[in-house]
Amino acid sequence: MVQRFSSIEKFLLIQIAFIFLLRTHLAFVFEINWDEFYFLSHIYQYQRGELTGVFQTSFVHLFTWLPLVGSNEVDQVILARLLMLIVNGITAYFLYKICRLAVSRPSALLAIALYFSFSFIFRHGASFRSDPMITCLLISSVWLVISPGKTTLKLILAGALIGLAGSFNIKSVLYAPLFGVYYLYNFLRAKDKTTILSTIKEATGLLLIAAGSFVMIYIFHKATLPTDGSATQYITGAASKTFSVDIFPQPYHLNNAFVGNLIFIVILCLGAGYSVIITKDHVPCDAKPSLHPFVGLGFCLVLLSLIFYRNSFPYFYLFALAPCIVVLALGVRLLESSRFKTIYALVVCLPAIMATILYNNIFHQTNTNQKLYLSVIHKTFPEPVSYFDRSTMVASFPKKGFFMSTWGIENYVENRIPVFKNIVELEAPAFLLENSPLLSLDESENTYLVSLLATDQHILNENYLPFWGRLRVLGKSVTLSNEDSPVSFQIFREGHYTNKDIAPVIINEQTVMPGEALYLTKGVHTARSTLADQHLRLLWGENLSTPIQPAPDGPIFTKF
Repeated sequence: MVQRFSSIEKFLLIQIAFIFLLRTHLAFVFEINWDEFYFLSHIYQYQRGELTGVFQTSFVHLFTWLPLVGSNEVDQVILARLLMLIVNGITAYFLYKICRLAVSRPSALLAIALYFSFSFIFRHGASFRSDPMITCLLISSVWLVISPGKTTLKLILAGALIGLAGSFNIKSVLYAPLFGVYYLYNFLRAKDKTTILSTIKEATGLLLIAAGSFVMIYIFHKATLPTDGSATQYITGAASKTFSVDIFPQPYHLNNAFVGNLIFIVILCLGAGYSVIITKDHVPCDAKPSLHPFVGLGFCLVLLSLIFYRNSFPYFYLFALAPCIVVLALGVRLLESSRFKTIYALVVCLPAIMATILYNNIFHQTNTNQKLYLSVIHKTFPEPVSYFDRSTMVASFPKKGFFMSTWGIENYVENRIPVFKNIVELEAPAFLLENSPLLSLDESENTYLVSLLATDQHILNENYLPFWGRLRVLGKSVTLSNEDSPVSFQIFREGHYTNKDIAPVIINEQTVMPGEALYLTKGVHTARSTLADQHLRLLWGENLSTPIQPAPDGPIFTKF
């Protein structure tokens, strides 16, 4: 018989729907993070036959259709975000099912509402990254493992989902302690040899199925790529950077998470304390045997990764907090008791209030400028050309240089190799997009503690000229001071170059009028002034038209 929803349950469901409605609007308007563009770029690289890294890129097979829709990369990320919202909904369903093994329907629904109104999850829970997908896959597998009525098919499906999650992102291994605690609890409470052997058999089977599915996906994915880098080198490098020697490697974000979600954390701590008391003092518990509070407490072990996991940025909290919902729900159940009725009533209203406040604080952080820059770039360069930028924002074009994440910048500083100089001299990308403080022509905008190598900074400033806002196009800036003294300059990419000066100039003994284009080969050329003092500006391309619309102010990327 289907149970009717109580008034409080209906109220909580309305809040959850309201939160998802606000997040749907944010999916359309909220600023695209540099990581999302980078994630999208893997799909284009795969289609161009340029994707070489086999680890953490198998997701591209699910999105081969994405480049076919939308007018530019922003539209494509928005569509992907809407899909991630659906994935969030599936995650919410399985989180609810898991919570119901330990608490009542209202407590489970309130825990779900509190989870999705957590500040970082509200902002980044539907971002186009692997986190929403692997969280959904792993939470689904947790439900399949701990749910009543186990079958061999459930176990196989759970193992396959774990292997798939691992192929999307290696950090899926951080959920391993969850399954370990669950099977340890079953092992310790086993009363006969048959149950002990059954528990060991099930745990071993799950591990083998997960490993097997991961290997099969790896082999399949690798076969679709042109080549693959050193797996050992990748894993070693990733481990050295991902697992930090510093305790709490992201203190700024951790502090924001704590301060901005204090009530959530208090309720979580209440649930954790309740779980400890039940486990320590053997207090009777009405939770299903498959989810004793001891097991739920073990699910919180993922949070320990905040101590050492270097990439515990705001988007990571969707992944890290999901299994903790059981303990959060136990904390809610404590408040539901008669002693805390007033506090409970306030907490019941909290998710919608939190979501509204968060929405009002961030909805103005839009992707309008990003969409405008991409529109100008695609109009200026109708066909794909190579370029420099921070994070492959123009994903449909082949980016040159490294991904300028904190990890990438650290490697650049440590290696001290003039990456940009080497690339310019070899092939000279057509434009540079200043979407990182390191790439800004105005060095005063660099808020980082490091900067580009002097040789890299010099060659970029000399060969990439301001075109529109933060978009710089390949060219040459040459100071000419005497009509009779030719000045030599080097061109790193052959093609037509347009004279953007207001006066004629003599290049290779040929007069070039303002706005006129001249074809130059790669190599050294000479220029002479037709005036006493002249500053020559040559821009690659046949008289590229600068947009009439003024370029937007401010940076292209702002903050998490």
